[in-house]
Amino acid sequence: MCRTFWENWACCRQKALPLNNQSTVHHSESEMRTARIDAIQYLRGIAALAVVIAHIASMQHSVAPELPAVLPEFNGFWGVDIFFIISGFIIVYITRSAAAGGKEAVIFMLKRMVRIVPAYWFFTVLVYFADTQHWFSDQQNSTNLAMLLKSLLFIKPGFPLLFVGWTLTLEMFFYVIFMVALWRWDAAVRVWPIVVVFVFLALVPVWFDVENRYVKFYTQAILLEFVAGMLIAYFFVDKERLSQSAAVAIFLVGCGLLLGVTYYLDDEVLIPQRAFWWGVPALLIVLGAVNIKNIGNNQLLHAAGTISYSLYLCHMPCAYAGVVLAKYFFAGSPNFLGWYVVITLILTLLVSIASWRLLEYWPQLALRRAIGEAA
Repeated sequence: MCRTFWENWACCRQKALPLNNQSTVHHSESEMRTARIDAIQYLRGIAALAVVIAHIASMQHSVAPELPAVLPEFNGFWGVDIFFIISGFIIVYITRSAAAGGKEAVIFMLKRMVRIVPAYWFFTVLVYFADTQHWFSDQQNSTNLAMLLKSLLFIKPGFPLLFVGWTLTLEMFFYVIFMVALWRWDAAVRVWPIVVVFVFLALVPVWFDVENRYVKFYTQAILLEFVAGMLIAYFFVDKERLSQSAAVAIFLVGCGLLLGVTYYLDDEVLIPQRAFWWGVPALLIVLGAVNIKNIGNNQLLHAAGTISYSLYLCHMPCAYAGVVLAKYFFAGSPNFLGWYVVITLILTLLVSIASWRLLEYWPQLALRRAIGEAA
């Protein structure tokens, strides 16, 4: 039985992609599946860490404006764009053998809900109590029960209570659309109705002057990143269309473009047009990575990918808690910001591991047992 975090992680990794040594072909296919999952986990870990470091670095000035920053300014919010493309890819990848039907659609949505909801609800409610009880600040805020309910139901446009949850609102929207497609169409065609819907939504602001905040939120061009991920899975999973040299070249070009636009373009240009400036490099990175056969075996990065969802959700509450702890223990120290960064990173890591175990691993294990899948 897997007990520690590392044992659980290794056990999950092994069960996710069982090896088949009956033939050279099967072995090669299994190795490629393993490489793809490893690549996705590595990218998840990198994306989550990029967002975490970007937020912590950006908070330094507000935490102690009189002190020099410990972390350099780092615009790592492109991690979200990688997440969205990975999401589109993985949903098509894991359902590529699923037949159309209501049962399959319901099971798909149950799995997605159990994957997303427990941790998100926990940290959202935590932020609600932190705001209303003034745990981290004595300042008045606009937090109320209506905002909490909208946040929990994934229907608040813009930033919910746990503000990184805006990405999950779009994720759930994608899952609902995909569930309908899974209910209605077989794998060979189901991606195309979704592509049409999302392309249409992304074009709405081009055709019309949109004022309604709900319409604005659900017609963002960033929706096209889900489409990009789906098409990568659709065209490149079952057939080797890229040579290894081409896959590596595409990956490296994507990395170079991502670094270039991040450091040479201002946020005023990047953020409104992120689906292009960050989305295109992210597409190339994911496309290249999932087609590289020998992606390497980095256990730390793989583990970071495993806890990446909890890492993403908890890092801002942990950052605010880090401010409180740093002020309590190190107020007045010339190294205050350094202690703040260290405390926040350690707290985020510990909370992420606990959250993964309690709010991700166990609920998903319970669901698999309930629907009769191998645990």
